[in-house]
Amino acid sequence: MDVTVKRREENGNQCLLSADLFEALELVENKKYTLHVGHSNATVTFKKRQGKISRLSLPHTIFEQLHLLHGMKLNIWKAGDAIYLGPVVGIFVNPTYITNLSKGNIPLTAKKDIQANAVAKCLIYFFSTDHIDWKAKTIQGYTVAPQSNQWTSQTCPFPNVIYDCGVHFPTDQKGKVKRIRQRFREDPGIQFINNSDYLGKWALYTKLSKYKEMRPYLPETIRYQSVEDLHTMLAKHPLVYVKSFYGSRGREVMTVRKTENGYVIKFYHGVLKSTFVKRFDQIVHLINRFFGDKPLILQEGINVLTYKGRRLDFRLLICKNGSGQWQVIYNQANVAKPGATITTIGKNYKNYDQVYRYFQKTGQCNSMPTDKKLRKETIKIAQYIEKEFGPHGEIGMDMAVDRNGKIWFIEANAKPEKLPIPGLEDTKGVSPQFLSTFQYATFLTKKACGAL
Repeated sequence: MDVTVKRREENGNQCLLSADLFEALELVENKKYTLHVGHSNATVTFKKRQGKISRLSLPHTIFEQLHLLHGMKLNIWKAGDAIYLGPVVGIFVNPTYITNLSKGNIPLTAKKDIQANAVAKCLIYFFSTDHIDWKAKTIQGYTVAPQSNQWTSQTCPFPNVIYDCGVHFPTDQKGKVKRIRQRFREDPGIQFINNSDYLGKWALYTKLSKYKEMRPYLPETIRYQSVEDLHTMLAKHPLVYVKSFYGSRGREVMTVRKTENGYVIKFYHGVLKSTFVKRFDQIVHLINRFFGDKPLILQEGINVLTYKGRRLDFRLLICKNGSGQWQVIYNQANVAKPGATITTIGKNYKNYDQVYRYFQKTGQCNSMPTDKKLRKETIKIAQYIEKEFGPHGEIGMDMAVDRNGKIWFIEANAKPEKLPIPGLEDTKGVSPQFLSTFQYATFLTKKACGAL
């Protein structure tokens, strides 16, 4: 059920609620209830009002106490003697994102969030590091005012759920960001869409490899601590990936391929680069210069399928729905540039069905898994990730298929790219990957208050 919230110029604590909702919620006139909006609440009574429009009219004192905006459409539900509006979802972003909002340079992700929330009917706002009043339990957030349809800065209650999209913070703010996240996580009244800020490659491997069921999906991976580690991996595998623990989008990846006369090194530095070296110390020099002192892993290079001579892997975006169940939003093939060993660079995406038909037609891999099978196996891996890293509402899963049709898990991203890709997805309508975030937030909030 949802309701349009209105402000009226009266004092007191009596709220007027449309008769259909009053009866659906099984309310009693003049009985005291606690009305919750995020971490703000007020003691109120309800009176039935006639009319076909689902409307909740609040005295201005209550309206301001709950930090609402006139004309908001919000979900409404009841648990015991408590009535809830919302849920309230705070979207945590970096300061530059907020600056753009304040100047009217609205990021496309913000537009997609607002578009999706018109369906989900949560109270959502964007905030960053300097907008939190810990004592008052309020946040100065940016949201869209329903009446004017304009972006506005508004005092908002602490959220029921935080959607942490914060990346690329200035180096001098990272300590502060870490403390903010920790303080929010210690608040029992706040839940997160994702339990992890990051899913590091080494942590994922060490945790998942404990499970017998997961080992077949995992390429051999070790920590890079000395040149002997690289010797060991290249003795076993003709292609080895060198990756930083937390790098993403191929920017902190290097590949080393053994040849008869030496080694071919490939990496991305502004553009894709390839160099040939004969000696091991030259490889070590390149690694040190490229990665600095970042912790690294060495990962077995899979002999993956090639699409018209180009390597490819698969990006599956999985999100939980309004019932808390995993669903695969999309399964897309990412085709590398000619000669490249890093598929992420270039972003040449194709729908899985398109490449599946290609392999069936050419007979290159008759045992290639179906779309349904790859989706099922990916969700299975995500469930094991949750066993070790706690509940998550969305994960970007990088998968691969080798020339024998075997499925491999490469890595996972707790802050996946979600913007729909032109030509593969609908870019104008409500995107399911944005809608599911708020539907899952509603599920989490209702479950926490005992309404489910």
